[in-house]
Amino acid sequence: MSLISTYVQIKDEDEPRKTYKVSSMPLDSNRGLMYKLEGINRVFLESELIFIDSSNLITDKEDL
Repeated sequence: MSLISTYVQIKDEDEPRKTYKVSSMPLDSNRGLMYKLEGINRVFLESELIFIDSSNLITDKEDL
């Protein structure tokens, strides 16, 4: 199975939220799917994340 390239934001993070790249396939745990993010040394439950369609990702533009 190939690595999915998905971008996410962490729900409880202060505004403006940073965007992170998912660095591994979801881990199936008894609490649900868990994701490891690039540059962060912990895993997140699916419910803690906001998934972003990378085709809609706007970079280097100010919020309107």
